[in-house]
Amino acid sequence: NINLCLRAMAESTLRQVRIALIVAAVFYSVYGFVDAIAVPEQKYFFWTLRWGVILPVCMIMLVFTFSRQAERFMQPVLAIGTLISGAVIIFMTMTVPESKQFIYISGLVQILFYVYTLLRIRFIWASSCFSLLLIGYYAGAHINGNVPMDRLWSDMAFLFGINIMGMLACYAIEYFTRKNFFLARQLETKKRRLALMNRFLENR
Repeated sequence: NINLCLRAMAESTLRQVRIALIVAAVFYSVYGFVDAIAVPEQKYFFWTLRWGVILPVCMIMLVFTFSRQAERFMQPVLAIGTLISGAVIIFMTMTVPESKQFIYISGLVQILFYVYTLLRIRFIWASSCFSLLLIGYYAGAHINGNVPMDRLWSDMAFLFGINIMGMLACYAIEYFTRKNFFLARQLETKKRRLALMNRFLENR
């Protein structure tokens, strides 16, 4: 039953995943204007990351949703794509001046909500994915040294709290999706039994 549920969830959310990937590609590309305004001296480098790395990753994931292997490997593919996107945002945050870092931290928050709600990645994949991104942000800040220690701890506390909220939202979505699926299956089974009993009574 669990395998059937997961398969049904994958089939029912396939269209939403495609729309979500298109939305992600558009937003990631449009935010290039923010680069031009916030860090004009680094805009060409950031545009290369956005349009040369992230946009192709989104397009590859979108094309993959139409393949025969999409149902089986959709979750790890989406998780890897999300990790790449988040890692690029973290890298941008580490390379901009301290006064502009909050702009790109907000981009990481957007990815969090996108992963936990719109993209419909399962709870275990989504929580693992963003937990790795949090670890990556902490490690990158220590290696780069461009984030003040007080700011780093406040950022981590802020991101950790939002991550917990996102995990709760993701778990609730998946829980009620599975619950609705099992209820629908039970109703379908009862309808079949009722139809079988009616045919039996008609024969009698």
